[in-house]
Amino acid sequence: MADETANVPAQLEFKTLADFIERYANNIRFESSVWDLRLILGTLDQSTQPHTVRVHTAVNVPWQQAKLMAYFLHLHVLFQEAGGDSIKIPDGIMPPPIEPAMKDLMHLPETAPLIEKVRKLRADLLGRDD
Repeated sequence: MADETANVPAQLEFKTLADFIERYANNIRFESSVWDLRLILGTLDQSTQPHTVRVHTAVNVPWQQAKLMAYFLHLHVLFQEAGGDSIKIPDGIMPPPIEPAMKDLMHLPETAPLIEKVRKLRADLLGRDD
């Protein structure tokens, strides 16, 4: 019989390094590559014209970590909303429907199923199906 504990991850100990910093970000830009996902974090500065985002940190994560992160982020949103209060997204920052961005790829057979998945995600997570 195979060792049943082989797939159980060991407990991790978290230690804060001496150069650890804590930052706030109300803006995140995503850059994709075949290797990883880059998260560029910053804060909106409305004291300037035009308004600007002052970026302060970039973090690259491998795609496996990005997928796990997406799961855990969604999990935290579900728990936050479990108390009955939906997190409202103002129209001014609501991401647009995906179809216009995909117009040049509509001829590919995988595009229609992908668009349908994005529509479902947008409706489930953001409460929008337009």
